[in-house]
Amino acid sequence: MTPTPATAVTAAHAGTIPLSDWRTAPGGRHRKASPHRSLGRVTGVYGLLMDHLRLLLNPLDPGGWSGRVGGRTIGGWPMDDTGRSDGPAGVNTKLYLSSLGLAAALLIVIRLFALPHLGGATKVSLSDTIISVVDSLTGAAVASLCVSLLVVFLYGLKRQGPMEVQVTDPGSISAELDKAAGATNSWDYRGHTARYFRSAVLPTLLQRAERQGHYLSVNVQVLDPDNVELMDFFAEYRRNANPDRRDYWTRRRAQAEIAATIIRLQLLSYQFSRLNCRVYLASTVSPFTIDLSDTCVIVTREKAGTAALKYPVGSSFYDSTKEDMRLSNRQSAELPLPRSATELDPGSVADVREVLSQLDILQGADDEFLSMTLDAYRRPVNPYANA
Repeated sequence: MTPTPATAVTAAHAGTIPLSDWRTAPGGRHRKASPHRSLGRVTGVYGLLMDHLRLLLNPLDPGGWSGRVGGRTIGGWPMDDTGRSDGPAGVNTKLYLSSLGLAAALLIVIRLFALPHLGGATKVSLSDTIISVVDSLTGAAVASLCVSLLVVFLYGLKRQGPMEVQVTDPGSISAELDKAAGATNSWDYRGHTARYFRSAVLPTLLQRAERQGHYLSVNVQVLDPDNVELMDFFAEYRRNANPDRRDYWTRRRAQAEIAATIIRLQLLSYQFSRLNCRVYLASTVSPFTIDLSDTCVIVTREKAGTAALKYPVGSSFYDSTKEDMRLSNRQSAELPLPRSATELDPGSVADVREVLSQLDILQGADDEFLSMTLDAYRRPVNPYANA
């Protein structure tokens, strides 16, 4: 059985039949082309190209576009501003679609202006060509619809799983964190000083818990402020990562930011009975900050102009990150937040000294450091906009 042009091109594309095999009929003779047969070949190839386009766009196809271009993800892989996907195939979607359009236009031009001058070809008007193309596309659309309905009927419409990753622009990180904080009953943080968590995320979490009467579970892992070598390493890392603000990051600055976060968590744990808060002190520095909620995990870098990665619940990375956070907390030193401590919202250097004494961290700090801590506590800085 000799394959038809469309099926042979498909097979040749799959690597099973050479493209040249379908050009010659049995006996080595070509069949004389009629207008309808020639149009059938042209529109057949065009239909094949459109089939590939439909395959790309078909939501039932796992290899199709499962993401949204507005979110800069295609099939779970990020897409840059040029329209190129970094997925397994490395497909440049804009180039792909442009090539399809040019190929279709080229085939029509060849059929109208080139083939009529060849021997045995019959001249066809533009209207006949358009009608034939429309008929072919209509038949292909009906066939695609029937096949899709058959697949749904036989196998059921399986809902696609969540995209593995979404790229969040730097200007949208705050909005994404606020959105996640407004739809969760738990939050796990792992990072460095937790400046933004303390100033923006935590208030949103508490407001939701109070408004809906839910219990809130918060696990916060920050760097150990009493580990001098670790603080020096982190300060040097931040200075190298943000050359424009080298003077801002010092060991004492890092310690003051961490102390301000811990003081805030200790006070809120005393004030809100529905808040279950645990603080862990890490001994290693990572360039990434992880915020894990009930709906997603957001991975950021505390540097202006750097995009974030968002992994929704149900994705493999979300599940892996949740397990990693659990193991990381178990390997870190837990800092008890005493419930018996007096309710004290620090308003002076003496207040800060008393709270740090209750927490048993940064003992023997001088007044200059305590004043720096109080300033960080009172006036938090947004790391995604400044440092």
